[in-house]
Amino acid sequence: RGAYVAALSLAFVAYRAYRGFFVVLPAVYGEVYAQALAQATEEHVSIRGVEVADDIDPKTGKLRLRSRVVMNVGALAFMGALMVGGAVRAPIRIAAAC
Repeated sequence: RGAYVAALSLAFVAYRAYRGFFVVLPAVYGEVYAQALAQATEEHVSIRGVEVADDIDPKTGKLRLRSRVVMNVGALAFMGALMVGGAVRAPIRIAAAC
Protein backbone atom coordinates (compact mmCIF):
# COMPACT_ATOMS: atom_id res chain seq x y z
CA ARG A 1 0.00 0.00 0.00
CA GLY A 2 2.81 2.43 0.83
CA ALA A 3 4.57 1.78 -2.49
CA TYR A 4 1.31 2.41 -4.35
CA VAL A 5 0.83 5.76 -2.60
CA ALA A 6 4.45 6.72 -3.27
CA ALA A 7 4.10 5.79 -6.95
CA LEU A 8 0.92 7.84 -7.31
CA SER A 9 2.56 10.79 -5.56
CA LEU A 10 5.61 10.54 -7.80
CA ALA A 11 3.41 10.37 -10.91
CA PHE A 12 1.49 13.46 -9.77
CA VAL A 13 4.69 15.41 -9.10
CA ALA A 14 6.14 14.34 -12.47
CA TYR A 15 2.95 15.42 -14.27
CA ARG A 16 2.90 18.80 -12.52
CA ALA A 17 6.59 19.36 -13.30
CA TYR A 18 6.02 18.50 -16.96
CA ARG A 19 2.96 20.73 -17.18
CA GLY A 20 4.66 23.62 -15.43
CA PHE A 21 7.84 23.46 -17.45
CA PHE A 22 6.50 22.64 -20.91
CA VAL A 23 3.00 24.16 -20.88
CA VAL A 24 2.65 26.96 -18.34
CA LEU A 25 6.17 28.38 -18.51
CA PRO A 26 6.18 28.92 -22.31
CA ALA A 27 2.70 30.47 -22.11
CA VAL A 28 3.81 32.90 -19.40
CA TYR A 29 7.01 33.71 -21.31
CA GLY A 30 5.00 34.42 -24.46
CA GLU A 31 2.64 36.70 -22.56
CA VAL A 32 5.49 38.61 -20.88
CA TYR A 33 7.23 39.03 -24.24
CA ALA A 34 4.00 40.15 -25.95
CA GLN A 35 3.35 42.76 -23.26
CA ALA A 36 6.92 44.07 -23.48
CA LEU A 37 6.66 44.19 -27.26
CA ALA A 38 3.36 46.05 -27.11
CA GLN A 39 4.84 48.56 -24.67
CA ALA A 40 7.93 49.08 -26.82
CA THR A 41 6.03 49.58 -30.07
CA GLU A 42 3.66 52.24 -28.74
CA GLU A 43 4.04 55.60 -30.40
CA HIS A 44 5.05 57.60 -27.34
CA VAL A 45 7.24 55.62 -24.95
CA SER A 46 9.11 57.68 -22.41
CA ILE A 47 11.68 56.69 -19.83
CA ARG A 48 12.09 59.19 -17.00
CA GLY A 49 10.40 61.86 -19.06
CA VAL A 50 12.61 61.37 -22.14
CA GLU A 51 10.77 60.07 -25.20
CA VAL A 52 12.36 57.03 -26.77
CA ALA A 53 11.98 56.67 -30.51
CA ASP A 54 15.20 54.84 -31.37
CA ASP A 55 13.68 51.38 -30.88
CA ILE A 56 11.59 51.50 -34.05
CA ASP A 57 13.29 51.16 -37.42
CA PRO A 58 11.87 53.98 -39.59
CA LYS A 59 12.24 51.94 -42.78
CA THR A 60 10.28 48.89 -41.65
CA GLY A 61 8.30 50.21 -38.69
CA LYS A 62 9.39 47.18 -36.65
CA LEU A 63 11.55 46.87 -33.56
CA ARG A 64 15.28 46.93 -34.06
CA LEU A 65 17.23 43.75 -33.41
CA ARG A 66 18.96 45.17 -30.33
CA SER A 67 15.60 46.03 -28.76
CA ARG A 68 14.25 42.55 -29.41
CA VAL A 69 17.39 41.01 -27.90
CA VAL A 70 17.11 43.20 -24.80
CA MET A 71 13.43 42.31 -24.39
CA ASN A 72 14.18 38.59 -24.76
CA VAL A 73 16.93 38.80 -22.16
CA GLY A 74 14.62 40.71 -19.81
CA ALA A 75 11.77 38.23 -20.27
CA LEU A 76 14.15 35.30 -19.71
CA ALA A 77 15.53 36.95 -16.56
CA PHE A 78 12.00 37.46 -15.23
CA MET A 79 11.04 33.86 -15.98
CA GLY A 80 14.31 32.64 -14.44
CA ALA A 81 13.53 34.55 -11.26
CA LEU A 82 10.09 32.94 -11.12
CA MET A 83 11.57 29.47 -11.64
CA VAL A 84 14.29 29.91 -9.02
CA GLY A 85 11.80 31.33 -6.53
CA GLY A 86 9.49 28.38 -7.05
CA ALA A 87 12.33 25.89 -6.80
CA VAL A 88 13.44 27.43 -3.50
CA ARG A 89 9.95 27.65 -2.01
CA ALA A 90 8.81 24.13 -2.97
CA PRO A 91 11.13 22.16 -0.63
CA ILE A 92 10.36 24.57 2.20
CA ARG A 93 6.61 24.03 1.76
CA ILE A 94 7.05 20.28 1.49
CA ALA A 95 9.15 20.22 4.67
CA ALA A 96 6.58 22.36 6.48
CA ALA A 97 3.78 19.98 5.47
CA CYS A 98 5.58 16.90 6.88
